[in-house]
Amino acid sequence: MQGFPQLTILFTDEGTKKLAEVTQNHLNERVALFIDGKLFNLPVVKEKIPHGTSLTVSGRFTEAEIKRIIGEEVK
Repeated sequence: MQGFPQLTILFTDEGTKKLAEVTQNHLNERVALFIDGKLFNLPVVKEKIPHGTSLTVSGRFTEAEIKRIIGEEVK
């Protein structure tokens, strides 16, 4: 979304395979994204991502929220 920060998540080879499975099996459904065991977001899967090594999540996140999620101290 223009004007809002985006979060990009990088996957291992195993994670890439799991991402392909999840996106294929849950088109037009919400999937839960957890970071460090905490619910981060519930995005809707818009399309299958068969070879994705990364995933970008966008929304109305503030810069402070993104920094908190990735573990950076907000100054």
